[in-house]
Amino acid sequence: MLSDTFSFDFIGVSEVFRADSDPRLTLPGYHSIVARCRDDGGRGGVGLFVKDTVKFKIREDLNVFTPHVFESIITEVLHPTEKNTIVGMIYRTKTQPRADVDIFASTLFDIMDIVNSEEKNIVYYWEMSTSTYLNLELMVKQMIMLMAYFHMVTYQLF
Repeated sequence: MLSDTFSFDFIGVSEVFRADSDPRLTLPGYHSIVARCRDDGGRGGVGLFVKDTVKFKIREDLNVFTPHVFESIITEVLHPTEKNTIVGMIYRTKTQPRADVDIFASTLFDIMDIVNSEEKNIVYYWEMSTSTYLNLELMVKQMIMLMAYFHMVTYQLF
């Protein structure tokens, strides 16, 4: 079975609710979940499971958690012999009026400018509801522009 021979270094999750305070939420072979959760109810939030062999730190200076607008958890993988890698999970809500594309993009570009200036590798996991965008083609163009500008590797979940 594949799961017996392979495991991901990171597993990004959204809608983690109160995972940051629930000790039952564990995965064998992974550190405790690193999560940011909303205080205003049982929905939302983002988290990362990091393989227990990966050395990392949480990048509080890059984490932005504005409930219902821009929710992120960002870590830095510590590589002893190569560039460190920034790994983050980002959630963009579709709930109007707070689902403002301009605020989301501006916040993301601010974070990316910092990471870019540090010349580190970067991997982001995304959950951005396609129903947030009235025009799927526009969303794809925006993502391609962002990837090209910052030379990113991205994985987008719909």
